Amino acid sequence: MPGDDGAIMLSVGIDVTDRKEAVDKLEWIADHDPLTHLYNRRCFQKELENIIDIAKQYDRSGALLYFDMDHFKYLNDTQGHQAGDRMLIMISKKLRSILKRPDIVARLGGDEFAVILAEADEDIAISVAKRIINTICSIESKMLGGAHNISVSIGIVIFPNDGLNVDELLSNADMAMYQVKQKKRGEYHLFSSDIHVKEPLNQLIIRKKRIEKAIKDDQFVLYFQPILDLKTNKISRYETLIRMVSEDGSIQTPDTFISEAEQLDLIGDIDRLVIKKAIKALSEFKEQGYDLSLSINLSGKAMDAPDILKLVQQKLDKFQVEPSRLIIEVIETAAVSDIVGSERLMYEINELGCHFALDDFGVGFSSFFYLKQLPVDFVKIDGMFIRQLPFSDEDQIFVKALNEMAYGLGKQTVAEFVENEDILIMLKKYGVDYAQGYYIGKPLPNILRDSVQRSERARAKSTK
Repeated sequence: MPGDDGAIMLSVGIDVTDRKEAVDKLEWIADHDPLTHLYNRRCFQKELENIIDIAKQYDRSGALLYFDMDHFKYLNDTQGHQAGDRMLIMISKKLRSILKRPDIVARLGGDEFAVILAEADEDIAISVAKRIINTICSIESKMLGGAHNISVSIGIVIFPNDGLNVDELLSNADMAMYQVKQKKRGEYHLFSSDIHVKEPLNQLIIRKKRIEKAIKDDQFVLYFQPILDLKTNKISRYETLIRMVSEDGSIQTPDTFISEAEQLDLIGDIDRLVIKKAIKALSEFKEQGYDLSLSINLSGKAMDAPDILKLVQQKLDKFQVEPSRLIIEVIETAAVSDIVGSERLMYEINELGCHFALDDFGVGFSSFFYLKQLPVDFVKIDGMFIRQLPFSDEDQIFVKALNEMAYGLGKQTVAEFVENEDILIMLKKYGVDYAQGYYIGKPLPNILRDSVQRSERARAKSTK
């Protein structure tokens, strides 16, 4: 277009709308969790660092609330990851609806969430924590088919008093959260810097991470202890015993991790590992031409875990294992503590064709009453009545009476902790069906190699 002086001006315009939208989208993706649309861990850490610096500069206090869903893995295992994702989305919406705009809420990964309150003292932080707990608890269970109670456990730290950087605050908030889980889930706990409180919790978290890593890396192996049939003098059944392989390669016995796994709500994962490994082992034994049965120990948590039955059935089908080759054991006190769930699972296990054994029998006060009620096939007499059997008239009376009663109810008996020949002879005299203990054989990682020799030794011992 010519100007007044005859010069021509050329103007070129470029529409950058699409490019700007693309850049904005990339920036959003970099800072947000794609599932919940909350801030992600990267953005959370950046924001928390900035807020900590401001709090230091202006002598203010703020709060970090760190929490996760109680039993979230259980939800994923029983209803699938899609159900878990739906729950995470619902929780995220609830959090956005109750928190003020300046507050920052983030999903750090999995079912872990964090809320940053830029200006808050203990009272404000506790008030927000209560609001979060009550709001999430209000999610109707029918959204999950009526099978789950939704709750969160919250750890609270106040900065800068409880930490001067992101890592320290998260670590302390993690400790506070696990204090909740140790006592009562679905609550909150304010972090304490008391060394008498902090150090035991720090050690507990270290042990928790050790067990979680072992589960993730499949650092568990099965050992097998022979069980002698006192009627036939043969060994065709073994008890599987879980062991954990530590980072240095040493083998850890259950007393070093099972109680912690129960305390930290990891025992269900170990139950499932044992089921998978034992059924696979049965398949391998069958391929080698060995006609064996295995018993496995499950925790009391398995009694009310609806996915256990499904898992057993899936693995039996996958490995083409005869169900009667699998015996599931649970300790008497655990079975009695949830009699409804135990009875239901036992009947369902029996319908599959598997067997059930009541372990450590005789310890509980209601032993004899529940023995008649529960559909168990085997009763394992607790070792406290077996160890001193040749020297204790009371133990002899109990073992003989229990064996006669079990026989009358159509159940077979197994004596644990058989550690010498005298005990073995007495058990056979009383008519006990099976014997297990170091005198019969110690737990070993490979039963195929020594199966025949052990059987021959056991027959020789029991006929002396």
